[in-house]
Amino acid sequence: MKHRKIAIAALFVVGLAGSASAAWEDGRYWADDVTAWTGDVQNYGFLASPELMTASTTWWLTGAPDGDQNGNGYAWDASDDQDSVAGWRSFGDASFTVHFDAALKDVTGDDLLIVTCGGPNGVSSVWASPDNAEANYVQIGTIGAGMAGYFDNLEFDFNGLVDDVHYVKVIREVAGPQSGRFIDAVGSVPEPATMLLLACGSWGVLLRRRTRRSSLEQRESAGK
Repeated sequence: MKHRKIAIAALFVVGLAGSASAAWEDGRYWADDVTAWTGDVQNYGFLASPELMTASTTWWLTGAPDGDQNGNGYAWDASDDQDSVAGWRSFGDASFTVHFDAALKDVTGDDLLIVTCGGPNGVSSVWASPDNAEANYVQIGTIGAGMAGYFDNLEFDFNGLVDDVHYVKVIREVAGPQSGRFIDAVGSVPEPATMLLLACGSWGVLLRRRTRRSSLEQRESAGK
């Protein structure tokens, strides 16, 4: 009974954590909104004039990943995928800042996930802050070169440099051919305990479905 109470309490805590942010999905917190971006931030589209980010298109960077609708790992397919990733293809300075309603904690292991695609010469720096004050931003890593057009899931560790992170900023560091960079989503990396609870929850749902199906099969057999 004691173990059951502990499990229920833990699930309740996870439920409360999830309700603290509208961007809780698949065991992660995803960015809730975009607080700043430069005029060069645009979508990935292979158009003569790609769409620039505006206040009505900041959803490109919020919530869970949604740019790869057909699941082939490629950032843009004319007939299948939404063009809902944001970044830069031009040669000027560029950056954006996303905000989390719920603080991302500095836990053991990696703390931040960025789903990104970029060119082989693309380099961007990643910064985190608890309050968006310029003096309190700390660089937590660098996004290096990638396979042009293909998504990567990159994880970053706050590593004792910053905690209670509400803001993440990505800044372009290299301009020139094949240096484009696009982001599909920015989110947290679940703690192992959270992942275990989520796995247990999924197993429980599967078990209930199997039990229900077995019960129905028994009833049908009895009725024959």
